[in-house]
Amino acid sequence: MKGAGRGKRLPKRYDDVEFEFFHPDGVGSVTGSVVVRDTSMVIDIPEQTEFAPCLIEGALAGHVFAGRNTLRHEEPLKIQARWADVGDRFVGVWIEEGNESLFSFRLPKGWKS
Repeated sequence: MKGAGRGKRLPKRYDDVEFEFFHPDGVGSVTGSVVVRDTSMVIDIPEQTEFAPCLIEGALAGHVFAGRNTLRHEEPLKIQARWADVGDRFVGVWIEEGNESLFSFRLPKGWKS
């Protein structure tokens, strides 16, 4: 059928994405992956020094993605995150075990196509 499936795009995965976190006591960064889908974006951060693993599928509502940690781990962290595309980067709020910080990350140019 002509035009069938139009508008639907395949998920795209971006590895080696640097996430910067801005805490009241300083700045930190970790590396993870981002998967972009039609109506959601997944942040996947593996276990790293001083950072427990997390998997957050942010559903798109308007221009903001929002989600919670869904990773089943020995001691899963209670994490909520909201983020939005603000031009050349994504910026958002990260709430981990009740502690709030800002975070940001970038995807390569052309990620929307």
